[in-house]
Amino acid sequence: MNKELFDISTLQVTDTGWVKKYCLNRLAELKNTKSICRHLLVGGGIGGDIDWGIHRWDENTLIDFGVEKFDGYRFYVGEDEHGIDGKGDMQDFCSEEEIKQKLLEIVIWHLHVFPENKNDLMALKEEFQLNDWNKRGQSKIKRL
Repeated sequence: MNKELFDISTLQVTDTGWVKKYCLNRLAELKNTKSICRHLLVGGGIGGDIDWGIHRWDENTLIDFGVEKFDGYRFYVGEDEHGIDGKGDMQDFCSEEEIKQKLLEIVIWHLHVFPENKNDLMALKEEFQLNDWNKRGQSKIKRL
């Protein structure tokens, strides 16, 4: 990917917001948007090849990560991925509504990058009820 969807160029790895944007950029790199949405919203999570992921809480979260119960989604980047020795997992959280908004941003971005997939992406928006209406009541996708 030439340009990242969620800009982290002005953030340090330890800054608030870096973990969430980093994980979302890794999602945006994946071309199978439907699979991404299905893994997150139906399956409960998705992770990368090295040491990052986004997931809802379940019993395995407590066992695998030692994280107490939370609502919404947890974003994490592990030490093997962020490269800061001794830092361990870095994490951030968001609501289900926020993750759906971020997934919508990825869908809209994919419409620009992969216009040939417009029908699939529009069906995905409907299937997962990704709200694309701005404050003026206009669809962000229909304007593309």
